[in-house]
Amino acid sequence: MIAKTLANLSIIGCHPSDEGAVRGIVSNWSFPLWTLHLDRKSPSKTVEELREERRLTIQWIEKTEAIRVPALSIARSKVEELSKAHSEWWDACDQDDKCRGRGKYASSPFRSSSEFAVHFELPSYKRLESMIEQFTDQERRDLMALAWFTRDTVANWPSVYEHAQTVLLDTTYELSLGRDWLAGLKRWEETPMPFNAGRLHHRVRTAK
Repeated sequence: MIAKTLANLSIIGCHPSDEGAVRGIVSNWSFPLWTLHLDRKSPSKTVEELREERRLTIQWIEKTEAIRVPALSIARSKVEELSKAHSEWWDACDQDDKCRGRGKYASSPFRSSSEFAVHFELPSYKRLESMIEQFTDQERRDLMALAWFTRDTVANWPSVYEHAQTVLLDTTYELSLGRDWLAGLKRWEETPMPFNAGRLHHRVRTAK
């Protein structure tokens, strides 16, 4: 539904031109909004109640961000190796696009399945596919969890990890997360930064 909405906006020339913005909308829009009751007013709270609510929220954030359990079963070297292969495939996709005279996402961020299908036939994709299929199921679930770990403002690793255990493995979907593996690993490895009021945001820095 989100993609369809953006596609309709694209037709009338109102879609975001930045690929990162499009990915952010598709990943983070709360849609549909059936659970949002705009007609309901929250009861007023005293300043003391709001301060206590804020204190407990900060306490929860700092506690949650410090948890890195369960531990990863996949080695950093494997994440780096697979991420490198993913980058090589992505570069090959770009070169293939240019050969076809359009460049990466030149016309629109929304492309037909046939346009994407040719990229799945590239040798670099076949190599990437072969590599991930040699990993254990748990290593593949770790990769999914690491990619998802970059999405939320609060670094709730246990919740992300648990969800990854319930998802059916699908190579195409897993490889679509490739650009976030290293960023997720870096967030998992780093010491959580202290909470700074007014600056609650993604704390994922450029992956090394």
